[in-house]
Amino acid sequence: MNIHERIKAIRLSKNYTQDYVASQMGISQRQYSKIESCEVKIDFDRLKKLSEIFDINLSEMLSDDNKQVNNFNNNKLITNAVVNNYSQFQVDIQNEMILFLKEEIKMLKIQIDKKDEQISDLIKVISENK
Repeated sequence: MNIHERIKAIRLSKNYTQDYVASQMGISQRQYSKIESCEVKIDFDRLKKLSEIFDINLSEMLSDDNKQVNNFNNNKLITNAVVNNYSQFQVDIQNEMILFLKEEIKMLKIQIDKKDEQISDLIKVISENK
């Protein structure tokens, strides 16, 4: 099952219409239909938006090899299809996600460093006022 089929299966498991998902994404129903029918490639930002609309983790949406597709509302099996192989596109999306997360980690480390500096400054002020 490719990512396009997974998106459709998840949408159906949520009982969402194509119109609803398209409106949440800010695109036409026809454009969304092309995503599900594999007529267009889906980029990382759209995958991220879909995971938000479906209220599932992006990694769940992409899932690992040999995992069955579950109903993301109540974890009941909705299909017996098994994900056998990632397409190169799915690998690229995973790599983009890794880069995105690495950048997020860098930003969080910078924030932590700034907080550590603030704490040190406060400790100095407190010790000076004793």
